[in-house]
Amino acid sequence: MSDRLDTIIKNGLVVLRGGTRKLDIGIRDGLIAQLADRLESEASRVIDAEGHYVLPGLVDAHVHLNEPGMGHWEGFATGSAALAAGGVTTYIDMPLNGTPPTVSLSALQQKLDAAKEHSHVDYAIWGGFVPRQPGPA
Repeated sequence: MSDRLDTIIKNGLVVLRGGTRKLDIGIRDGLIAQLADRLESEASRVIDAEGHYVLPGLVDAHVHLNEPGMGHWEGFATGSAALAAGGVTTYIDMPLNGTPPTVSLSALQQKLDAAKEHSHVDYAIWGGFVPRQPGPA
């Protein structure tokens, strides 16, 4: 594997579990590959974050994006763009606000297809459990 990075974020005030440190962040294939006081690696893109805090992305485990069927309320394109603007990098969509609700394999596939096409950040989809209705005898 090459040591070349896709992106280096230099001089940022990186918020870590134990405190804040001025560090460089090396990114390869969309993942953090290196953290160091100073990275000397080659990179396609370098961002100078001097004087800026670099925070981990947030995960919102309870969102209501209303696709399929009710995207005019709020769909994956607009809802995920708003989440990204607020620092959310991953969300988990609730099962009952789409038409059909995500309580069957078919509905889950429809929801996944809509998210794949329009989401600006990573996502997962909750499935719902509902009582089974007795069928004809």
